[in-house]
Amino acid sequence: MNKKALFVCIGCLVGGLVIGIFSGAVYATKQFAEALALLKAAELTESGDRAFQAYQHESNSIAIYALMQDVKTLQDAQKLGKNPFYATSTEVQRRLMLDHARLAKLFAEISQTDASTNHIAEALKCAQETGVDSNTVARFSTITNETQLFETLAKFDQKGVP
Repeated sequence: MNKKALFVCIGCLVGGLVIGIFSGAVYATKQFAEALALLKAAELTESGDRAFQAYQHESNSIAIYALMQDVKTLQDAQKLGKNPFYATSTEVQRRLMLDHARLAKLFAEISQTDASTNHIAEALKCAQETGVDSNTVARFSTITNETQLFETLAKFDQKGVP
């Protein structure tokens, strides 16, 4: 075998190794990203369940704390963008709307009207934004005032939906 054939063989071997390593790295990165997305989905679900349980069964101060933590978790999820396993932007907006409505209700119960008013405004804003990213009519766009917001909240609370 001459030197030229030897260099071609070694070049092909090195090229194949480089392509294989690169392909493996891309695949591993994709799998890692999917695993992280699944963990984030689990975190969002757990946070929502914990906040809803506190809202239903704990004192106002504990419920407020749990709901505020859930709002932060949902806002962080919004910053991450699309999650293939869980939260469409519509789902995140719906949960944010309900969390803000629940916070408004709890703040009203403890006579903190400014905080209650702020959360009502945030809930109404979230209601208008549900479905906007998915090119559909906003699912809760008919909710335009406090009365409609609290009627919708009562329906979700009655069904036990976080």
